[in-house]
Amino acid sequence: MCTRRSFQRFLSETANQPVSNEEQAAAVLRQRCQVQSRRELDSCLEAKQRYQQVIRQFNDWMNG
Repeated sequence: MCTRRSFQRFLSETANQPVSNEEQAAAVLRQRCQVQSRRELDSCLEAKQRYQQVIRQFNDWMNG
């Protein structure tokens, strides 16, 4: 997801900060999911639920 330009625009708009590449998108996503590494999404149920919420918000944003 972090490589997708549309996801980067979504994160930029919703985080009120510039997100223009994969590294910045990953940093915002880690912050939103409250993890240090995206690998934690596999082992932490709460983080996985936060990630799924971000994806739902992104899909809603895309379908505008």
